[in-house]
Amino acid sequence: MVFHDHGGDRCLIDLAGNNRDWWPEFHGGTVAILASGPSMTRAQCDLVRETQWTAVAINETWRLAPWAHILYGCDWQWWAERAPARAEFDGLRVTGTVPKSNNRPHLPKAMEWQAALLNFIPVRSGSAVPLWKGPHVGAGSNSAFQVANWVARCGAKRIVLLGVDCHSPNSHWHAAHGHPGAWAQKPNLMGSWMQAWKNAEPEFKKRGICVMNCSPGSALTVFPRASIEWMTENSDACE
Repeated sequence: MVFHDHGGDRCLIDLAGNNRDWWPEFHGGTVAILASGPSMTRAQCDLVRETQWTAVAINETWRLAPWAHILYGCDWQWWAERAPARAEFDGLRVTGTVPKSNNRPHLPKAMEWQAALLNFIPVRSGSAVPLWKGPHVGAGSNSAFQVANWVARCGAKRIVLLGVDCHSPNSHWHAAHGHPGAWAQKPNLMGSWMQAWKNAEPEFKKRGICVMNCSPGSALTVFPRASIEWMTENSDACE
């Protein structure tokens, strides 16, 4: 894993999403996506911490893994209201969202203190497949899908899914998000999640990228399943 050094300003925000010089290089390594489904636990995160994998925490899950290498969230309201303070999280902060008509995302005033901390990835609205060219990633209607698309493009060859339960968009290991945008998520959004992952499976396989679902009780069945305990003890699985 290589993070590019920008002379002390490692995470300058790129509101157009065109600058990819800051994208990490995973050189065929493993990336664990720590999502926020109800099966996610601190114990699982601790097992990941003991490996050489890169860990990407999705929104509130940074609280279980404050040591994670990357924090990702596609919800501007979450970043404005719930993001960790500067001293609470030292990893790379990445946000993805659909740009406005002027090709710039909305930056709420409450987020201005984070402008020097955030990197931005544009998300292509309505895309239910991973994207492999240009600055965009596929939306897939969920953050874990977007992260999987992005880290694969950064060179990851094995992706471990944790907390990707896919039972309900409003079910998490933590309490419900407190802002109206989160409350508005419809139960039928789950169908979009599942279809996007189904579409992604052959795309990843074609490119030699192994995705393992280690989320206990997950409804997502398109990828091989394993416990996180087994995965951490079998470092060459999928290879």
